[in-house]
Amino acid sequence: AWEAARHPNIQIEVIDAEFDDNKMGQVIDTWVAKQYDGIVLWPSREAPMGPPVDRAIDAGIPVVSVDRRTSSEKISSEVLGNFYANGLQEGLYLKEVLKEGNIVLNRKDLGSTADSIRTGAFLEVIGNVDGFKIQGNYHTNSQRTLAFQSTADALQAFNDISVSFNTGGEEA
Repeated sequence: AWEAARHPNIQIEVIDAEFDDNKMGQVIDTWVAKQYDGIVLWPSREAPMGPPVDRAIDAGIPVVSVDRRTSSEKISSEVLGNFYANGLQEGLYLKEVLKEGNIVLNRKDLGSTADSIRTGAFLEVIGNVDGFKIQGNYHTNSQRTLAFQSTADALQAFNDISVSFNTGGEEA
């Protein structure tokens, strides 16, 4: 928004779909109907965004996905974080400093690119260590209130938790 405001020939519309895939799909379809020049998207999950992104691209509107993938094979561009390195580094660090322990996974919503890649890399490292045990696995849709409740539930359910592995800022 800051950069766009510096250019009088650029207009932007920012919509928060509030983690609702259907709402985001409807927003994209509205933008297609309005014949926008381009769409920058920060999807919550991959799969549901594929069809609306395909419709936009089929209408000649380039779509850039930021921080998350979509399931569209037609996507114009993706700007992604290094989720694999995040999980890998966390796993290597944990393996070095703790060597063993009971772990609770407090994750983003099921189907999130960041979650699946980050958690996969983490498990790739610690999954081969005999001393680590996954006690619980929670998905919280990137909402602090739900993440807090999942953590509270885990602390009530398990009496010996060494590590809470969190895949996002809200979960942490």
